[in-house]
Amino acid sequence: MISIEEGKGKGSARSIPGFNLYQAMINCQEHLEQFGGHAMAAGFSWMK
Repeated sequence: MISIEEGKGKGSARSIPGFNLYQAMINCQEHLEQFGGHAMAAGFSWMK
C-alpha cells in the first residue's frame, strides 16, 4: 500500500512465504528514499 502526498510516497508491504521482501527492496533501493524491514514486512518512502 502506498500513499502519496505532496509528491512524496510512503508505503508498507507484507510478503508471502518464499518471497524475501527486504531483499526485493535492496534490489531496487536506487528508486527509494528510505526503506527498512525484514523478509516478511517492510516500510519505505519514495520521492517523485
